[in-house]
Amino acid sequence: MKTISAEIYSELTKLGLKNVKAFTLDEMLELLPFTIGMCGLVVEKTITSEYVCGYFNALTVFASLSFIHKIKSKNPAEAAGKLLVWCIENGHVKVEDLNNDNKTKN
Repeated sequence: MKTISAEIYSELTKLGLKNVKAFTLDEMLELLPFTIGMCGLVVEKTITSEYVCGYFNALTVFASLSFIHKIKSKNPAEAAGKLLVWCIENGHVKVEDLNNDNKTKN
């Protein structure tokens, strides 16, 4: 089972996320918002065996312009972890909310 790297672990800790562990893809997806505006969360495996994790605008006609942000990685948990860092840094996810959710789950 693939988990986030020490680098992503460190970034999430620096951003203030408490109880950070070696998150799996499933656990990372629980932390990410399902939508940002009109864009939905997408995780897909490409023909080059990379994973793309990002927010896709289904209303955009041109496929190359349809992601508001995406991350590529050979490790799907890593891609989701980097996307969570981006979401926190850009105000789409509040660390306080994640920390409160973690308290209720523990």
